[in-house]
Amino acid sequence: MRAHQSGFTLIELAVSTVILGMMVGVIYKSLGPMLSWKSRADTENRMALLKGAFETAYRQNMVSIDGDAQARLNFAAAGNIDPVLPNGNGYCVPPDN
Repeated sequence: MRAHQSGFTLIELAVSTVILGMMVGVIYKSLGPMLSWKSRADTENRMALLKGAFETAYRQNMVSIDGDAQARLNFAAAGNIDPVLPNGNGYCVPPDN
């Protein structure tokens, strides 16, 4: 006679793995909107921080912007940016004649 062995059979392990997989799928599907909302909130927060950083950089570094063809954009930290105009008359779009 064969001695009694204890443990799980391969079929029992396969069935329990399938059931566990289905439970994980249901839980993930129910938490999906919550995870999406958190991601959206994080993105909106980052955009607000970026907006504030741009406003601060603008206030601290901006010296002058004019419509004049000779005007330069002057950043204290980076230097000047000269205008590049298509025809040199101070207008990006040629005037109607």
